[in-house]
Amino acid sequence: MPNIAGNLLLNRMHLFLAPGDNIIHTGLQQSLRAFPVGEPTDDPATGSPSRIMVHPLSPIIAWAGVTHGEPYMDPTTKTIWVKITNPTQGTVEVNVLFWDPHSIICPLDADLYGTRPK
Repeated sequence: MPNIAGNLLLNRMHLFLAPGDNIIHTGLQQSLRAFPVGEPTDDPATGSPSRIMVHPLSPIIAWAGVTHGEPYMDPTTKTIWVKITNPTQGTVEVNVLFWDPHSIICPLDADLYGTRPK
């Protein structure tokens, strides 16, 4: 998908996930941001909710057991990353849509994908 004027708000990807944790560069970036302070987080350990959405795509059976963490922003590149965990012993092939509703034209609230870290 094209990056126009420093923005990429939607990216569909075909991924091969190795066993264990996979740190995925979603390619998303938004040059003009009006995010609330701390969103998206630049520290994946904080578990702060993000407006960035991770949508598993067909074939959904490939996602069986696969989980993902909260998307976060790399403070150096200003791009969005996410940890996707493959619990199997082999490589899993999945399709996924990453979506960043623009902060100015699409305000929304976000809950955590998983439980809040202790």
